[in-house]
Amino acid sequence: MTATAHCTPIVTVPCADGIEPGDKHVFESEEWFARAAGRGEPPTDADNRWPALCRRSAVDMLDRWGLARFSPVAELLVSELVTNAVQHGVGPIGFRLVRRRRTIKVEVADRGMLPFTMRLARVDDERGRGLTLVEALSDGWGVRGDRDGRCRWVWASLTTASPGEW
Repeated sequence: MTATAHCTPIVTVPCADGIEPGDKHVFESEEWFARAAGRGEPPTDADNRWPALCRRSAVDMLDRWGLARFSPVAELLVSELVTNAVQHGVGPIGFRLVRRRRTIKVEVADRGMLPFTMRLARVDDERGRGLTLVEALSDGWGVRGDRDGRCRWVWASLTTASPGEW
């Protein structure tokens, strides 16, 4: 991921990774970045660039993994989850793409507290349909806290192979 002005990735990962010890089939790409906007302030132009940068990173990683055919759906999942974190998150935001055996998992973290609720958009609402799209396009999604309770991870997964292809 290429950093731009006011969009500098954070080198240290502030939340526990949630990867099971000894899982030999894990490949991942992870980026953390600081929001330019302060708590309670609307996102800045620099913050609003992160969804596109994360989409590009995901497409590049899927291509390296030989899974480019999943890029269109993964791009949408990344876009929705990162945009939600930029718009509603607190503190640094993390983006991770994880591949395990036959699954791709998009994970986005922020320092917000659990619980996390999905709202239903009304017909005239211009916003509020992102998680409905995530639910429709992914094989599963959810929210979990990290081991230390310092942040929440919102995730969505895609199955990349049928059971016969494992």
